[in-house]
Amino acid sequence: NTQSLFGLRDEFHFNYLTDELSLRMGDESCSLSFLTNYYSYGRGFDLSSNESEPTRFGLFRLLSRWEEPSRSQFGIYVGHDLNDEIKLKVNHFRQEQSDFFGEISPNKSISSLEVEYAPNTRSDLKLELGQSMTASGSSPNAGAYRLQYLGTLGKQVRVSVEKIRATPDYAGSVRDMDHSLGTLEFPVLSWIQGRARYSQYEQNLGLNPKRGAAAKENLGQFGFNFQLKYGINYSVDVDRLHRYDRLAPESFDSREKAYRSMLGKSWKRFDLRWEVRHSRRTETVGAQD
Repeated sequence: NTQSLFGLRDEFHFNYLTDELSLRMGDESCSLSFLTNYYSYGRGFDLSSNESEPTRFGLFRLLSRWEEPSRSQFGIYVGHDLNDEIKLKVNHFRQEQSDFFGEISPNKSISSLEVEYAPNTRSDLKLELGQSMTASGSSPNAGAYRLQYLGTLGKQVRVSVEKIRATPDYAGSVRDMDHSLGTLEFPVLSWIQGRARYSQYEQNLGLNPKRGAAAKENLGQFGFNFQLKYGINYSVDVDRLHRYDRLAPESFDSREKAYRSMLGKSWKRFDLRWEVRHSRRTETVGAQD
């Protein structure tokens, strides 16, 4: 039925589950890890063991459905819990893509190591280290890492930190970028909650003019949430954003100040919210040093 919402469909699925294994075949979406292969869709299979076991594994192989030239992806991982606090996982991803003459050559391969340390229910630290190789060989400038921390300080102060860095030649889904993020949530009174957030993002780390602009973005946010009577909620936030080009001469330089206020109330079946936002932005294009 070409007139339906999805048009003429061409998909098939087959799933087989036991207490020890899970097998999916057909048109599937698969993921391995953030630094190796965050998302893939194609036709193939996905086999994995029970994730609750201390030692576990999984692998998938997918062929692209519509891309030309065609693409083949293979992923495999092995995980092991050293104890209740420390977990390890090794990932390997390989992609091959045909050229227009039908010959297949390795396109890229990425390996990574994941470590998770959770000494208790109030603290969780995760680290992933990745290294990639392309058809031209390995490069010392082809690595990446991701660090995440979630924790609770005292009784109600929540902290989260994330750091991602991928070098210019890294072949993963993220490349040539540096991202830092930190958030803090804290009580002021029993009915007032405060929050602060700061993030920084950079691209084109090597300042290569051939890769376009070398954007850098700094964003700071601060606000309060008030739980009032009768289920009414009120919040106020202040944002400060600065985004500019690190290459000289700068192709852009913008600053924005924003103020947000929200008043809302929730019922069992619907929510009502009223929000006001005021911002002021200044932007310079083609600025010189």
